[in-house]
Amino acid sequence: MGKIIHANFNSNIKLRKKTTAIIAAGGTGSRMKLEFNKIFLTIEDKPILSYTLDVFENSPVIDGIVLVCNALDFELCKEIVEEFKYKKIIDIVLGGATRQESVRNGLKAVPCSSEIVVVHDAARPLVTNEMIENTIDEAYKVGAASVGVQPVDTVKRVRGTIISETVDRNSLVLIQTPQAFKREILVSAHETAKKNHQLVTDDCALCELIGQPVTVVPGSRLNIKLTTPEDFNMILSFLEKEDDYV
Repeated sequence: MGKIIHANFNSNIKLRKKTTAIIAAGGTGSRMKLEFNKIFLTIEDKPILSYTLDVFENSPVIDGIVLVCNALDFELCKEIVEEFKYKKIIDIVLGGATRQESVRNGLKAVPCSSEIVVVHDAARPLVTNEMIENTIDEAYKVGAASVGVQPVDTVKRVRGTIISETVDRNSLVLIQTPQAFKREILVSAHETAKKNHQLVTDDCALCELIGQPVTVVPGSRLNIKLTTPEDFNMILSFLEKEDDYV
């Protein structure tokens, strides 16, 4: 599925974009036993999606935002953008069958003048501007970067339920978003994967497939992705005390 619907938000600012964020909002609520997309859960009458968009809207290093969502969520996303008066939203784009296809659709709405593209999960509302800036800085230097954290628990490889070995966690990292890329690198990575019928779980893996180095910059254990009810309770505790969250 290509970009078949345009919301035409703030189209007059497209020509001057230098850094554009793609916010991937095409998830579901299945693992939380919800009948709707988890990003529409509310905290103090405000959806999770809006908390995420706020960070990018207020970031001085982000010029424009492309929001990618499911067809069923399109009208609700449009209502949220209008209600909260986001000025940096360039377009709302329909996603695809996979996250990879959804980001590729979002790339079609990114202005050609954008030098850097930042990809972020809508379900990570505790992202900070520091994380965004750090990934962008590294992307300018090496072409691609992502935030990530080292595991603190002992990591085991198992066969079934039986431990087969202990893995050296010093060489491991848990990758998060935001992830930032030079635009031409990300476009090339997506085009190559599509041509070769390669399916991966994030955009860093696409870069790996074309031999593009990806730098990892410090993330945060608070930068969790809303997936389970426990995640929601943790996010709730921080967003309700937003003044205390750094």
